[in-house]
Amino acid sequence: EPEQVYALARAAATDQDAAIFITAAFSGLRLGELLGLRVRDIDFPGDTIRVLRSIDIREGVIVPKSGKGRSVPLAPPVATVLAALLRRERFAGPDDYVFVGADGRYLDGSALRRRYRDAQTAAKLPPIRFHDLRHTFATLVASDPGTSERELQEWLGHADLRTMERYRHYRPQKTAAERIGRIFAAEQADAVSVQAQAARRA
Repeated sequence: EPEQVYALARAAATDQDAAIFITAAFSGLRLGELLGLRVRDIDFPGDTIRVLRSIDIREGVIVPKSGKGRSVPLAPPVATVLAALLRRERFAGPDDYVFVGADGRYLDGSALRRRYRDAQTAAKLPPIRFHDLRHTFATLVASDPGTSERELQEWLGHADLRTMERYRHYRPQKTAAERIGRIFAAEQADAVSVQAQAARRA
């Protein structure tokens, strides 16, 4: 749920980790694709993230799993955290990595996974894999009648429509980033409402 994503972000060790957790959950990018993002891949005016490369633990920089680049909507929660993150003093040039290590290179994915598990524990969340943040995006967006199956397939970078069977409920529209922002905002508002009702009952 979106509120659990925000709880995870609040428990993150750094602002950068918080930003990567939110970006993962609200953009549907794989871990390697997140690590491979460069500053120039974030198109704020166009509300788009361009996914042109991925980081593999053994091979280094490679093409994304689908074998080609793609664009995904830059949802408002992601735009907000990335804009704040990229106001940093160092490593903010077009060719720098968005999620950057102390030496200016891409982050260590194994170390990030460990910090992710620590944040889960600190936030008292059920244990789920980092990759499952991608399914948060897919299942919430798939539930929106304005999203087509083909559109979601392209955003997730699935080469085969059969891979989409698990998200069988979908449809398109032009204002994708805005639409996704509304979906997540509505989900978060629902969660806050439920919490408030529970507090009043207590």
